Amino acid sequence: MTLETGQYVKVSELAATLGVSPQTVRNFIAACLLGLPEQDRTALLSRALVVRTAAAWDEVLARAGADSGLVLIPAFAHPVTVEATDAGHHAAVPVDRNAVHAGEVIRLPRLRREPARAALLAAGIPEQRANDLARLARRSLLMLRRRLAVSGTALPLWAQPAHGGEIVPVALAGAWREGHDADEQILNRLAGRPYPEISSLCTRWAAEDDMPVRREGPVWFCVSKPDAWGLLARLATARDLSRFREIAVEVLGAVDPALALEPGRRWAAGAFGVTPPWSAPLRSSIAETIAMIATQNGDDELPAGGTGQEFVDAIVGEILASANGDRSGQLWSSLSDVLPTLAEASPEKFLDAVDTGLDSGGLSAVWTGPSH
Repeated sequence: MTLETGQYVKVSELAATLGVSPQTVRNFIAACLLGLPEQDRTALLSRALVVRTAAAWDEVLARAGADSGLVLIPAFAHPVTVEATDAGHHAAVPVDRNAVHAGEVIRLPRLRREPARAALLAAGIPEQRANDLARLARRSLLMLRRRLAVSGTALPLWAQPAHGGEIVPVALAGAWREGHDADEQILNRLAGRPYPEISSLCTRWAAEDDMPVRREGPVWFCVSKPDAWGLLARLATARDLSRFREIAVEVLGAVDPALALEPGRRWAAGAFGVTPPWSAPLRSSIAETIAMIATQNGDDELPAGGTGQEFVDAIVGEILASANGDRSGQLWSSLSDVLPTLAEASPEKFLDAVDTGLDSGGLSAVWTGPSH
Protein backbone atom coordinates (compact mmCIF):
# COMPACT_ATOMS: atom_id res chain seq x y z
CA MET A 1 0.00 0.00 0.00
CA THR A 2 1.43 3.36 -1.01
CA LEU A 3 0.31 6.63 0.54
CA GLU A 4 0.55 9.97 -1.17
CA THR A 5 -0.26 13.41 0.17
CA GLY A 6 -3.97 14.14 0.01
CA GLN A 7 -5.26 10.59 0.44
CA TYR A 8 -7.71 9.73 3.20
CA VAL A 9 -5.77 7.66 5.71
CA LYS A 10 -7.14 5.45 8.46
CA VAL A 11 -4.39 5.64 11.02
CA SER A 12 -5.76 2.57 12.76
CA GLU A 13 -4.58 0.53 9.76
CA LEU A 14 -0.96 1.61 10.07
CA ALA A 15 1.65 -0.73 11.48
CA ALA A 16 4.73 1.07 10.18
CA THR A 17 5.39 3.78 7.66
CA LEU A 18 8.58 3.61 5.66
CA GLY A 19 9.84 6.98 4.47
CA VAL A 20 12.96 9.06 3.90
CA SER A 21 13.36 9.81 7.61
CA PRO A 22 11.31 9.28 10.79
CA GLN A 23 10.80 13.04 11.14
CA THR A 24 9.44 13.29 7.60
CA VAL A 25 7.11 10.37 8.28
CA ARG A 26 5.81 11.98 11.49
CA ASN A 27 5.14 15.16 9.53
CA PHE A 28 3.22 13.12 6.98
CA ILE A 29 1.10 11.41 9.65
CA ALA A 30 0.30 14.81 11.18
CA ALA A 31 -0.69 16.18 7.75
CA CYS A 32 -2.97 13.19 7.17
CA LEU A 33 -4.68 13.68 10.53
CA LEU A 34 -5.15 17.40 9.98
CA GLY A 35 -6.55 16.79 6.51
CA LEU A 36 -9.41 14.57 7.68
CA PRO A 37 -13.03 15.77 7.76
CA GLU A 38 -13.64 17.78 10.93
CA GLN A 39 -15.59 15.11 12.84
CA ASP A 40 -13.01 12.40 12.14
CA ARG A 41 -10.13 14.81 12.73
CA THR A 42 -11.45 15.84 16.14
CA ALA A 43 -12.07 12.25 17.19
CA LEU A 44 -8.61 11.05 16.15
CA LEU A 45 -6.63 14.04 17.42
CA SER A 46 -8.22 13.61 20.85
CA ARG A 47 -6.72 10.12 20.98
CA ALA A 48 -3.43 10.67 19.11
CA LEU A 49 -0.26 10.94 21.16
CA VAL A 50 3.38 11.39 20.13
CA VAL A 51 5.53 9.52 22.66
CA ARG A 52 9.16 10.64 22.85
CA THR A 53 10.80 8.11 25.19
CA ALA A 54 10.49 4.42 26.05
CA ALA A 55 9.76 5.32 29.67
CA ALA A 56 6.91 7.59 28.62
CA TRP A 57 5.60 4.80 26.36
CA ASP A 58 5.46 2.39 29.31
CA GLU A 59 3.75 4.99 31.49
CA VAL A 60 1.10 5.73 28.86
CA LEU A 61 0.29 2.03 28.54
CA ALA A 62 0.10 1.68 32.33
CA ARG A 63 -2.25 4.65 32.76
CA ALA A 64 -4.44 4.43 29.64
CA GLY A 65 -7.83 2.85 30.04
CA ALA A 66 -8.57 -0.39 28.26
CA ASP A 67 -11.24 1.27 26.09
CA SER A 68 -9.33 4.46 25.23
CA GLY A 69 -8.12 3.20 21.84
CA LEU A 70 -5.16 5.56 21.63
CA VAL A 71 -3.25 6.24 18.42
CA LEU A 72 0.38 6.11 19.55
CA ILE A 73 3.17 7.58 17.42
CA PRO A 74 6.59 6.74 18.91
CA ALA A 75 9.39 9.28 18.41
CA PHE A 76 12.12 7.02 19.77
CA ALA A 77 13.96 4.00 18.40
CA HIS A 78 12.74 0.41 18.65
CA PRO A 79 9.33 0.78 20.32
CA VAL A 80 7.73 -2.45 21.50
CA THR A 81 4.22 -2.23 20.09
CA VAL A 82 2.81 -5.68 20.96
CA GLU A 83 1.60 -4.65 24.42
CA ALA A 84 -0.03 -1.52 22.97
CA THR A 85 -1.92 -3.35 20.23
CA ASP A 86 -2.93 -6.15 22.61
CA ALA A 87 -4.49 -3.47 24.82
CA GLY A 88 -6.59 -2.18 21.92
CA HIS A 89 -4.41 0.80 20.98
CA HIS A 90 -3.08 1.58 17.52
CA ALA A 91 0.56 2.27 16.71
CA ALA A 92 1.88 4.26 13.78
CA VAL A 93 5.61 3.62 13.85
CA PRO A 94 7.79 5.85 11.64
CA VAL A 95 10.86 4.05 10.34
CA ASP A 96 13.44 5.04 7.74
CA ARG A 97 14.69 3.18 4.70
CA ASN A 98 17.66 1.77 6.62
CA ALA A 99 15.62 0.17 9.39
CA VAL A 100 14.91 -3.53 9.76
CA HIS A 101 11.16 -3.84 10.10
CA ALA A 102 8.46 -6.47 10.36
CA GLY A 103 4.71 -6.54 9.89
CA GLU A 104 2.60 -4.38 7.60
CA VAL A 105 4.61 -1.56 6.07
CA ILE A 106 3.29 1.43 4.17
CA ARG A 107 5.97 2.85 1.90
CA LEU A 108 5.95 6.61 1.73
CA PRO A 109 7.47 7.83 -1.57
CA ARG A 110 9.29 11.08 -2.02
CA LEU A 111 7.09 14.07 -2.67
CA ARG A 112 6.18 14.54 -6.32
CA ARG A 113 7.39 17.80 -7.80
CA GLU A 114 4.25 18.94 -9.61
CA PRO A 115 1.81 18.60 -6.67
CA ALA A 116 4.39 20.34 -4.47
CA ARG A 117 4.72 23.14 -7.01
CA ALA A 118 0.94 23.51 -7.24
CA ALA A 119 0.62 23.71 -3.45
CA LEU A 120 3.35 26.34 -3.23
CA LEU A 121 1.78 28.41 -6.01
CA ALA A 122 -1.60 28.16 -4.25
CA ALA A 123 0.09 29.52 -1.12
CA GLY A 124 1.07 32.64 -3.06
CA ILE A 125 4.73 31.85 -3.68
CA PRO A 126 6.08 33.31 -6.97
CA GLU A 127 6.44 30.81 -9.81
CA GLN A 128 10.25 30.68 -10.04
CA ARG A 129 10.66 30.29 -6.29
CA ALA A 130 7.88 27.68 -6.24
CA ASN A 131 9.74 25.70 -8.91
CA ASP A 132 12.97 25.81 -6.90
CA LEU A 133 11.25 24.90 -3.63
CA ALA A 134 9.30 22.04 -5.24
CA ARG A 135 12.56 20.60 -6.52
CA LEU A 136 14.04 20.86 -3.03
CA ALA A 137 10.90 19.38 -1.45
CA ARG A 138 11.27 16.25 -3.56
CA ARG A 139 14.82 15.82 -2.33
CA SER A 140 14.39 16.70 1.35
CA LEU A 141 11.44 18.08 3.29
CA LEU A 142 13.76 18.92 6.18
CA MET A 143 15.85 21.13 3.91
CA LEU A 144 12.67 22.69 2.54
CA ARG A 145 11.57 23.51 6.08
CA ARG A 146 14.96 25.08 6.79
CA ARG A 147 14.78 27.14 3.59
CA LEU A 148 11.30 28.40 4.48
CA ALA A 149 12.05 29.14 8.13
CA VAL A 150 11.55 32.79 9.07
CA SER A 151 13.90 32.57 12.04
CA GLY A 152 17.10 30.60 12.44
CA THR A 153 16.98 26.84 12.90
CA ALA A 154 19.38 24.51 14.67
CA LEU A 155 22.34 23.38 12.59
CA PRO A 156 22.11 19.77 11.42
CA LEU A 157 24.81 17.54 12.87
CA TRP A 158 26.70 17.34 9.57
CA ALA A 159 27.10 21.16 9.45
CA GLN A 160 28.50 21.52 12.96
CA PRO A 161 32.23 22.24 13.36
CA ALA A 162 33.07 18.71 14.49
CA HIS A 163 31.84 17.24 11.19
CA GLY A 164 31.29 20.03 8.68
CA GLY A 165 34.89 20.25 7.49
CA GLU A 166 34.74 16.75 6.05
CA ILE A 167 31.57 17.60 4.10
CA VAL A 168 32.99 20.79 2.53
CA PRO A 169 34.81 18.96 -0.33
CA VAL A 170 31.66 16.95 -1.02
CA ALA A 171 29.61 20.14 -1.27
CA LEU A 172 32.18 21.74 -3.58
CA ALA A 173 32.07 18.75 -5.92
CA GLY A 174 28.29 18.60 -5.65
CA ALA A 175 27.76 15.49 -7.78
CA TRP A 176 29.83 12.65 -9.20
CA ARG A 177 29.57 9.09 -10.45
CA GLU A 178 30.85 6.37 -8.14
CA GLY A 179 32.84 3.73 -9.98
CA HIS A 180 34.05 6.34 -12.48
CA ASP A 181 37.81 6.44 -11.89
CA ALA A 182 38.35 10.05 -12.99
CA ASP A 183 35.48 11.29 -10.79
CA GLU A 184 36.77 9.37 -7.80
CA GLN A 185 40.24 10.84 -8.31
CA ILE A 186 38.76 14.35 -8.27
CA LEU A 187 37.03 13.65 -4.94
CA ASN A 188 40.27 12.16 -3.65
CA ARG A 189 42.14 15.36 -4.51
CA LEU A 190 39.44 17.69 -3.21
CA ALA A 191 39.20 15.94 0.15
CA GLY A 192 42.84 14.93 0.47
CA ARG A 193 41.85 11.38 1.46
CA PRO A 194 41.28 8.04 -0.30
CA TYR A 195 38.01 7.75 -2.18
CA PRO A 196 36.79 4.66 -0.24
CA GLU A 197 36.82 6.82 2.90
CA ILE A 198 34.78 9.50 1.12
CA SER A 199 32.27 6.89 -0.07
CA SER A 200 31.92 5.50 3.47
CA LEU A 201 31.49 9.03 4.81
CA CYS A 202 28.72 9.82 2.32
CA THR A 203 27.00 6.50 2.99
CA ARG A 204 26.97 7.23 6.71
CA TRP A 205 25.55 10.75 6.31
CA ALA A 206 23.02 9.62 3.69
CA ALA A 207 21.46 7.40 6.39
CA GLU A 208 20.71 10.40 8.64
CA ASP A 209 17.27 12.02 8.91
CA ASP A 210 18.58 15.32 7.54
CA MET A 211 21.05 13.99 5.00
CA PRO A 212 23.34 16.35 3.05
CA VAL A 213 23.94 13.83 0.25
CA ARG A 214 21.95 11.16 -1.51
CA ARG A 215 22.82 8.46 -4.00
CA GLU A 216 20.66 7.39 -6.93
CA GLY A 217 22.21 4.45 -8.71
CA PRO A 218 25.92 5.20 -9.08
CA VAL A 219 25.50 8.99 -8.84
CA TRP A 220 26.10 10.82 -5.57
CA PHE A 221 24.74 14.36 -5.29
CA CYS A 222 24.09 17.04 -2.68
CA VAL A 223 20.43 17.06 -1.71
CA SER A 224 20.54 20.86 -1.96
CA LYS A 225 23.93 22.33 -2.70
CA PRO A 226 22.89 25.95 -1.97
CA ASP A 227 21.46 24.88 1.38
CA ALA A 228 24.50 22.77 2.26
CA TRP A 229 26.98 25.43 1.16
CA GLY A 230 25.10 28.10 3.07
CA LEU A 231 25.75 26.08 6.24
CA LEU A 232 29.28 24.93 5.38
CA ALA A 233 30.94 27.92 3.69
CA ARG A 234 32.17 29.26 7.03
CA LEU A 235 34.14 26.01 7.51
CA ALA A 236 35.87 26.06 4.11
CA THR A 237 39.63 26.53 4.36
CA ALA A 238 42.08 28.22 2.01
CA ARG A 239 43.30 24.74 1.06
CA ASP A 240 39.75 23.59 0.21
CA LEU A 241 39.25 26.56 -2.10
CA SER A 242 42.72 26.29 -3.66
CA ARG A 243 42.11 22.64 -4.49
CA PHE A 244 38.71 23.45 -5.92
CA ARG A 245 40.09 26.21 -8.13
CA GLU A 246 42.80 23.93 -9.52
CA ILE A 247 40.28 21.16 -10.22
CA ALA A 248 37.69 23.50 -11.74
CA VAL A 249 40.22 24.89 -14.22
CA GLU A 250 41.38 21.38 -15.08
CA VAL A 251 37.94 19.83 -15.55
CA LEU A 252 36.23 22.72 -17.32
CA GLY A 253 39.33 23.66 -19.28
CA ALA A 254 39.64 20.28 -20.99
CA VAL A 255 38.87 19.84 -24.68
CA ASP A 256 36.10 17.38 -25.46
CA PRO A 257 37.83 14.41 -27.17
CA ALA A 258 34.77 13.95 -29.39
CA LEU A 259 35.91 17.02 -31.34
CA ALA A 260 38.78 14.94 -32.72
CA LEU A 261 36.21 12.94 -34.67
CA GLU A 262 34.77 14.00 -37.98
CA PRO A 263 31.71 16.27 -37.45
CA GLY A 264 29.32 13.63 -38.79
CA ARG A 265 30.50 11.07 -36.22
CA ARG A 266 30.57 13.24 -33.10
CA TRP A 267 26.97 12.53 -32.14
CA ALA A 268 27.95 8.86 -31.70
CA ALA A 269 31.22 9.55 -29.87
CA GLY A 270 30.15 7.39 -26.94
CA ALA A 271 29.63 4.41 -29.21
CA PHE A 272 33.21 4.82 -30.42
CA GLY A 273 34.46 4.94 -26.83
CA VAL A 274 35.42 8.61 -27.17
CA THR A 275 34.18 10.35 -24.02
CA PRO A 276 35.45 13.05 -21.67
CA PRO A 277 37.50 11.83 -18.70
CA TRP A 278 34.93 13.06 -16.16
CA SER A 279 31.22 12.38 -15.91
CA ALA A 280 28.63 14.95 -16.96
CA PRO A 281 27.21 15.24 -13.40
CA LEU A 282 30.63 16.21 -12.01
CA ARG A 283 31.40 18.65 -14.78
CA SER A 284 28.08 20.50 -14.62
CA SER A 285 28.13 20.50 -10.82
CA ILE A 286 31.57 22.13 -10.70
CA ALA A 287 30.26 24.93 -12.93
CA GLU A 288 27.23 25.29 -10.67
CA THR A 289 29.49 25.54 -7.62
CA ILE A 290 31.38 28.40 -9.25
CA ALA A 291 28.11 30.25 -9.86
CA MET A 292 26.88 29.44 -6.36
CA ILE A 293 29.96 30.95 -4.72
CA ALA A 294 29.46 34.12 -6.77
CA THR A 295 25.82 34.32 -5.72
CA GLN A 296 26.11 33.39 -2.06
CA ASN A 297 29.60 34.64 -1.19
CA GLY A 298 30.25 37.34 -3.78
CA ASP A 299 30.94 40.05 -1.19
CA ASP A 300 32.38 37.78 1.51
CA GLU A 301 36.08 37.75 2.32
CA LEU A 302 37.47 34.26 1.72
CA PRO A 303 40.12 32.55 3.89
CA ALA A 304 42.89 33.00 1.32
CA GLY A 305 42.03 36.67 0.78
CA GLY A 306 39.83 38.41 -1.74
CA THR A 307 36.06 38.17 -2.10
CA GLY A 308 34.01 35.30 -3.40
CA GLN A 309 33.40 37.19 -6.64
CA GLU A 310 37.13 37.78 -7.10
CA PHE A 311 37.74 34.07 -6.54
CA VAL A 312 35.13 33.19 -9.17
CA ASP A 313 36.43 35.82 -11.60
CA ALA A 314 39.90 34.29 -11.35
CA ILE A 315 38.60 30.80 -12.16
CA VAL A 316 36.39 31.88 -15.06
CA GLY A 317 39.06 34.24 -16.38
CA GLU A 318 41.66 31.47 -16.43
CA ILE A 319 39.35 29.02 -18.19
CA LEU A 320 38.30 31.51 -20.87
CA ALA A 321 41.87 32.75 -21.36
CA SER A 322 42.82 29.15 -22.15
CA ALA A 323 39.89 28.97 -24.56
CA ASN A 324 41.14 32.07 -26.37
CA GLY A 325 44.64 30.65 -26.41
CA ASP A 326 43.37 27.59 -28.27
CA ARG A 327 43.40 28.81 -31.87
CA SER A 328 41.46 25.77 -33.05
CA GLY A 329 38.36 26.96 -31.17
CA GLN A 330 37.84 23.49 -29.74
CA LEU A 331 37.97 24.59 -26.11
CA TRP A 332 35.28 27.22 -26.72
CA SER A 333 33.19 24.49 -28.35
CA SER A 334 33.86 22.16 -25.42
CA LEU A 335 32.53 24.77 -23.00
CA SER A 336 29.11 24.94 -24.64
CA ASP A 337 27.42 22.89 -21.91
CA VAL A 338 28.64 25.10 -19.03
CA LEU A 339 29.15 28.46 -20.72
CA PRO A 340 25.79 29.98 -19.62
CA THR A 341 26.61 29.06 -16.01
CA LEU A 342 30.10 30.58 -16.22
CA ALA A 343 28.68 33.72 -17.85
CA GLU A 344 26.20 34.07 -14.99
CA ALA A 345 28.95 33.56 -12.43
CA SER A 346 31.35 36.12 -13.90
CA PRO A 347 29.64 38.30 -16.51
CA GLU A 348 32.50 40.81 -16.83
CA LYS A 349 35.15 38.14 -17.43
CA PHE A 350 32.83 36.43 -19.89
CA LEU A 351 32.16 39.57 -21.93
CA ASP A 352 35.86 40.50 -21.94
CA ALA A 353 36.75 37.01 -23.15
CA VAL A 354 34.13 37.12 -25.90
CA ASP A 355 35.46 40.46 -27.13
CA THR A 356 39.03 39.16 -27.15
CA GLY A 357 38.02 35.84 -28.67
CA LEU A 358 36.12 37.37 -31.55
CA ASP A 359 38.90 39.83 -32.23
CA SER A 360 41.99 37.67 -32.08
CA GLY A 361 41.30 34.59 -29.97
CA GLY A 362 39.97 31.08 -30.35
CA LEU A 363 36.32 32.08 -30.41
CA SER A 364 36.59 33.31 -33.99
CA ALA A 365 37.67 29.81 -34.99
CA VAL A 366 34.38 28.38 -33.72
CA TRP A 367 32.67 30.00 -36.70
CA THR A 368 35.38 29.42 -39.28
CA GLY A 369 37.57 26.54 -38.10
CA PRO A 370 37.26 22.79 -38.49
CA SER A 371 35.77 22.28 -35.00
CA HIS A 372 32.51 24.00 -35.95
